[in-house]
Amino acid sequence: MSVEKVIEEILKAYGYQVEKIPTSEVKTPDFLVFDSTSAYLLEVKTKLPSREQIRERKEILHAGEFYQLNEPIIPNKRLTEIIKKAERQLREYKSQTEVLRLVWLAATDYLEEARMDQFEATLYGSTCVVDWSTRGRAGTCYFFYNSDFFRFRDVLDAAIVSAGSKYRLLLNPLSKSYERMKNSSLACHLHDGVVDPIAIEAQGKAFIVDGDVDRNNEAEVLAFLQTKYESAGIRKITMNLLSGTLAIRKETDET
Repeated sequence: MSVEKVIEEILKAYGYQVEKIPTSEVKTPDFLVFDSTSAYLLEVKTKLPSREQIRERKEILHAGEFYQLNEPIIPNKRLTEIIKKAERQLREYKSQTEVLRLVWLAATDYLEEARMDQFEATLYGSTCVVDWSTRGRAGTCYFFYNSDFFRFRDVLDAAIVSAGSKYRLLLNPLSKSYERMKNSSLACHLHDGVVDPIAIEAQGKAFIVDGDVDRNNEAEVLAFLQTKYESAGIRKITMNLLSGTLAIRKETDET
């Protein structure tokens, strides 16, 4: 079953009506999704490892060697290109009704877990921050870097990132429809997987760079955080996803 079909079935299981938008000369989103309370435009994008990555991994495993994966969880320009294409398709579609617009970013194959987190970091421009002055309190810092939710705030009201059976609904606090999306039926259905930076910060579990600072200047961003949170001990830590794979030949009994 294709990724699009799986997503369609998931949405139908939540009680939504899902209409496939006909293709045309102009690139448009994949689905119009609606129930009695909300309507959504949804574009689905899938991210696979590149052919070169797949080939390299196969060669290493077939040689009986250990394949190591070390992926930094930071914004990724290649993922931005995927998100940008989705934004264009959502922008092009002119709906006669008021809709919420989002992209579903599905990561597949052996890189799916890393790609799911990298999609989130790319959308939010996020990284991990530690405040050593409060016994090492750590949390995600949203909008530390330039972010796609900022770039595309006029179109992207939210995004869903997924890997296998795991998926998260990422709210865009910079969207003019933030409150509508936050209180939508979709957010209600996916409540355990909703990421809302404003709510997480209010719980003291995250940081937000919400000032006019140069995101390309790390020292300036850190200075902003230290002033906002009244702590000189705030530092950035880049998280990495580490994993290893080894192919084991299956032995068969000879009779």
